[in-house]
Amino acid sequence: AAVIMVIIGLRDNSEGDPLQDRLVEYAARGEITDLEEIELSQPITERILYPLARKFGELALRFTPQNAIQQTTKKLELAGNPGGMDA
Repeated sequence: AAVIMVIIGLRDNSEGDPLQDRLVEYAARGEITDLEEIELSQPITERILYPLARKFGELALRFTPQNAIQQTTKKLELAGNPGGMDA
């Protein structure tokens, strides 16, 4: 389940901003645009599930072994690599 959440969180969002697209569409029609109404018209997956999955994915990446090694290496470099230590 965590892998799926990481994949969803890291997926390429090259589709653009759907909210911005809707605002442009409403403005072109000349309708009064209520931002809350437009936001609520988005599917629940885009409003709640994708942002949650993205945050869980970011959180999971913080605790990966590779990330821990990179952080330790960076700290050792900042400390002047005392005693020739290596991560």
